Amino acid sequence: MNWLWADMEQGLHEAVPQTTRIQLRKCMPRTTPYTFTHNDLTNVNIMVQNGSLTGIIDWEMSGYFPVWWEYVCTSIPGNEEDREWKTLLRKYTPDHGAAREFWMNYYYLCKDPENGRARKFIEASGR
Repeated sequence: MNWLWADMEQGLHEAVPQTTRIQLRKCMPRTTPYTFTHNDLTNVNIMVQNGSLTGIIDWEMSGYFPVWWEYVCTSIPGNEEDREWKTLLRKYTPDHGAAREFWMNYYYLCKDPENGRARKFIEASGR
């Protein structure tokens, strides 16, 4: 898990304090077991005909990821239709709520440390 965190830490915004980085690392869930996953399971990649699944396309981002990865990917929707799909998908996948919370904090600490969620995490980590 240390090698994964080392890669992920490079994605954090430069304004994220060291104490926040340490706290975020402590919140990171176990990464094993790794599971082969699609990694882009959006509504446009699932083919349905007459109410039955006929195929899943667009596998170029697939690979072995932490068991919680597909669940976590449902956290960041591309648009409203995608949001509805990902909310539905979360109902049918194993719950990895702690991993989702970790990922949401990580996501906003990378993209926008001034975002309310990121600021709350920074303040709670004892900046």
